[in-house]
Amino acid sequence: MKVCERKKRYLFAYFRRQCDRMLVGTSQKGTTFYKRFGFVYHHTSSAFFTRQYPVPIYEDGIQCVDMLYLQKKLRE
Repeated sequence: MKVCERKKRYLFAYFRRQCDRMLVGTSQKGTTFYKRFGFVYHHTSSAFFTRQYPVPIYEDGIQCVDMLYLQKKLRE
């Protein structure tokens, strides 16, 4: 089992004891990573990166503007 897979399983099991869902925030580019682990779109914070950081943040040449939040149910 790969290290990433072990970490993911550990985190989900650890937080399942305390929470019923996990919420993460990422740029548009980062959503693909989280969707692989079962996260689904929850909401958007418009202009998050441009409001919170004094200099522009770029990911693969694209400026990060909005923060997208995704959630994963850890238990029903």
